[in-house]
Amino acid sequence: AWAQVANVSSPWTKFTREADNLVSNNVLSILVGDNELWFGTDEGISHFTGLWESFDAVSLGLRGGVRAMARGETPHSVWAGADSGQLLYWDGSTWSQAAQASAGVTALLAGDGRLWVGAENGLYVWTGAELVAIDPLQGRRVRALAMQGSVLWVGTDEGLWTHQRGQWSTLGPGEGLPGSNVTSIWIDPKGPVWVAADGNVAWRNASGVWTPVSTEVITLNNPDPTIALVGDAFGEVWGAAYGSGAFRIHEGELRAFSGEGENGLTTPFVQALAVDQDGLVWFGTASGVFRFDGRLWQRELGDAVEYPGINRINDLAAGPDNQVWIATGGAGIRLKPQGMSTLPERLYTDTDGGLPTNFVTSVALDATGAPWAGTFIGVVRYDAQTDQWLAPPGLGTLPSELVTDLQADNQGMWIGTDEGLVHYDLLAQTSQEISALADYNVTAMAMDSLGRLWVGTGQGLFLQEQDGRWLHFSQASEAGAGLLGDSIVALAADPNVAGAMWVAVQQTGINYYDGNRWHDYTDIVDAPSKLIYRLYTDEKDGSLWIGSEGGVTHYDGRTSETLSVSGALPAASVLAIVQDKAGNYWFGGRDGLTFHRPETTPPWVRIRGVNSLPLAQFLQNPQVQADEELIVDYIAGDLYTQSSDLRILYRITGPDQLGNWEVAAQRPLVLTNFEEGSYLIELQARDQSFNYSEVTRLNVDVAPPPPTVALPFFAPIRRDYFIALAVTGFIALLGFAYMTTEIVQARRRTREAVTRGFNPFVSGEPVRREDMFFGREELLQKIIDTLHNNSIMIHGERRIGKTTLLYQLAARLRELDDPEFWFIPLYIDLEGTTEKGFFHFLMEEI
Repeated sequence: AWAQVANVSSPWTKFTREADNLVSNNVLSILVGDNELWFGTDEGISHFTGLWESFDAVSLGLRGGVRAMARGETPHSVWAGADSGQLLYWDGSTWSQAAQASAGVTALLAGDGRLWVGAENGLYVWTGAELVAIDPLQGRRVRALAMQGSVLWVGTDEGLWTHQRGQWSTLGPGEGLPGSNVTSIWIDPKGPVWVAADGNVAWRNASGVWTPVSTEVITLNNPDPTIALVGDAFGEVWGAAYGSGAFRIHEGELRAFSGEGENGLTTPFVQALAVDQDGLVWFGTASGVFRFDGRLWQRELGDAVEYPGINRINDLAAGPDNQVWIATGGAGIRLKPQGMSTLPERLYTDTDGGLPTNFVTSVALDATGAPWAGTFIGVVRYDAQTDQWLAPPGLGTLPSELVTDLQADNQGMWIGTDEGLVHYDLLAQTSQEISALADYNVTAMAMDSLGRLWVGTGQGLFLQEQDGRWLHFSQASEAGAGLLGDSIVALAADPNVAGAMWVAVQQTGINYYDGNRWHDYTDIVDAPSKLIYRLYTDEKDGSLWIGSEGGVTHYDGRTSETLSVSGALPAASVLAIVQDKAGNYWFGGRDGLTFHRPETTPPWVRIRGVNSLPLAQFLQNPQVQADEELIVDYIAGDLYTQSSDLRILYRITGPDQLGNWEVAAQRPLVLTNFEEGSYLIELQARDQSFNYSEVTRLNVDVAPPPPTVALPFFAPIRRDYFIALAVTGFIALLGFAYMTTEIVQARRRTREAVTRGFNPFVSGEPVRREDMFFGREELLQKIIDTLHNNSIMIHGERRIGKTTLLYQLAARLRELDDPEFWFIPLYIDLEGTTEKGFFHFLMEEI
């Protein structure tokens, strides 16, 4: 039988202006850089590295939409071309305008040591100082540029042009081109050249033969859509047809996404697309940016009505040609011929395939690559010639029909049952029951890196030594000291340590045997449930995968994480895990099958500041005192893992000590308990695919704590703080004494004034007549005698005769016959006059 399965995940991510700081939702162009993406829009340019940075049209001096972008010659440099003809350049830190074309820029290509600029009125090349027109293409609208080796391909509104060895040549519809108005060109690294023109698509092989691809499904509503093309590393060509949505071409067949809600792409107005370094496709649309994540995660379900039990996955095995064999609990065995492809699955059952029952417990490949299946009613082996599952020839009676696990070795297959263990020899076609495990319920088996068989049972763990002897590990035995329990449920060998083994104990935890003794790793791997079903180790890096009732957990020796992808991973139990030959992971559980291809783009992390100060302000190493906190502020990002889901690790290396990597529990990072000396603070980020960033480093100098002063009844206080407090207290005491003195004197003057009958509110005009001036002749003469060499200020309380004295002084000075000076009295009344008005009057009048 052939079973159809449906993808039930939503492998799309959307980015918008409102949610993600995209400068505009109208995205016109996309450029893939080194662990970064650039988006040209009608209102500026956005940059994505896991965090968004946008440059609006005003800051760029931009007068049109950015239709084309290209990578520069130096790392992280970028060229951008606009409708206005502006050619912008990003040097890694700032944007600047490099040139102004006479028409809108439509395409850019950095190749052959030059920057080619396609425009509405022809093709140009940037010399570094100016744009030089290419004569054969003047007046033609250039829409697409591509480089194949040393050959330049140019798509125009009048056909396809090529430039090679200094010569230009052209191709038209009469020579196999799918149309005259070429809108897109994609060069397949394997050789073919893909071209879109006049709403048609075709590819040209190395011999010059064109092969058309039917685009009828995308031209029904729009007979001449503008099409863009790009290919990925998986043999598929992706396209965008404005107004008709997106499509992809696999083995010559085109499949369209209507853009009306299906598969997460919610708009048919796709204007740009690009494939990043991990094979994910990015779509620029009139309503934001969409990313197709189906290359990373997919979850699928079969028809459980027609095939009951098809979605309960008990075991998985990966074949040498990327096949995946799937043991189900009720629907037989599923075969994916080419991994996660669109090919239908082959379904083997008890009525179509030779299985003794549809309840399959285990599947494994022997040394010849042939699959074996353990079932509720015995064991069978797949015969490729008949496409049937057959009983192995010469296999004797098993201790029990219920096969619990299978494990291949170089000679044959180990068959575990609920009542014992049997070994089948492929060459001799004979089987032998293992007496040492008679009546034992075999729950798990694994071969370690030394080629020894480990067998888990309900009464402990058995190891077959290389001389054939069996060693029994149990909690009660000396060999099993440190084992968490005797009920073993899963095993997985560590490929990087000789004789090492991971062991899961029923509802208790996880042990690790390092070849000599047992270690408890339950808390270290931090699985969400102790109800563990499967352990699996990566053959390359040795990292551990744990399938449990709480999902799937990954531990790489440094950190662990339970993976969580909305709609992709099974909701709960993971019963089976396998890695195929392409490096992809498959997870099976009670509710379907999940495909996971870990991406390889590393995250990044940067230190922004120390103790609330930007890092750029420190001309030397930041310095703290030993009794102070060191607060390190950092920022991190990743293209596929949200910043909040990144794991940040740090390490502190101090005088004569190398620290251990630890997980940062918070941001910013707060560090304490330093001793005097120089320290190195290192930070590293890890994403959900367990890619690690480059290490960022910070050197810090720690000074000894300042001396302290012991005070009675108080805790010791720093000496500099004590001195500052003492000085402040002394100044406060002086101020208090001064204020007290002023208050006392003011009160004394008040009492004296009352005593002598002084009344500041006595009214009357100043005394101007000399015959009415009494009692101050001596004071007036003293003032006149002093004026020759001094400036004098007369001050006193109100209404005591100051103005009268001034009038009398003026009268005496007018009559004074002085041999040296001529005194000119000048009286200025400043009452109610502002300082500003007074000096302004002096400047104007004097």
